[in-house]
Amino acid sequence: MHYRGDMMQNRRHKSDGFAFLDVPLSDAFPVIYFHHEQKYMDRRSMHTHHSFELGLCVEGGGLFFADSRAESFQEGDVSFIFPDQPHIAQSPDEVPSHWYFITADIDRLLIDEPLLMGELMLSKGRLPYILRPGQDGDIAPLMRCLLHELEQSGPQMRLVVKALFLSLTVKLLRLRTELEPQTLPADGCAAVSTALNYISVHYRQETTIPQLASLCHLSESHFRTLFKTATGLSPSRYLALIRMKMAKTLLKTTSLSVTDVCDSVGYGSLSAFNRAFREQFGLSPAAYRKK
Repeated sequence: MHYRGDMMQNRRHKSDGFAFLDVPLSDAFPVIYFHHEQKYMDRRSMHTHHSFELGLCVEGGGLFFADSRAESFQEGDVSFIFPDQPHIAQSPDEVPSHWYFITADIDRLLIDEPLLMGELMLSKGRLPYILRPGQDGDIAPLMRCLLHELEQSGPQMRLVVKALFLSLTVKLLRLRTELEPQTLPADGCAAVSTALNYISVHYRQETTIPQLASLCHLSESHFRTLFKTATGLSPSRYLALIRMKMAKTLLKTTSLSVTDVCDSVGYGSLSAFNRAFREQFGLSPAAYRKK
């Protein structure tokens, strides 16, 4: 298959610390697709847009940040992001990830299904934003079909794309019923959004709690309280977990040495990295890779 090149988008900084991307969608057919390479050195920050987004990772791995959560991803995984939901994928420079993204205004595309669209919007917080092949409703084959159809032209292509999006929405709603609600405190998350955004970009750098609190214009004690409300973790525990999740993904999906993984996630000492990994996952990085 042949894909269009990387899409250029206009970025505007928002007061909540996230960038807003102005995605150009036509009224006649509000769907576009594009290729994207993600690596740490780009320093792209968490961003939002007014449309739904589907992503298919075709190479590499890393962490995908959305709201106050972070999940690992690897080749074959699909991402699903709601309108105005802050998000970003992050991968190391040594092994950047490659994605194909579809951005769509599903409300306009499926304007004849208002009840279905209403159900989908109410499902935010009850759907995973990283969908695994063969586990989460077989979304990946639908994504590949959508990409293939979007390469075509003419009215038949639009009809098929609409039908595929309808099928995708139904599959997502079926998946929703199997999950417990994940409530995210909007006020607390908004108050520490600048810190969450900063960590998503600078997780491999030395970062202090006073520094994060200052970014949010909060006292250190108030920042700690709001951050734990938003994430369920202390700032230092959240940062450590981000590094460990990235390390686990790199050990699983790349041939980087344990030392290189240690450096990639921001540990200056291999012994400290091994100790932290063992405390988090119950075995050493080398043992995890063998397993």
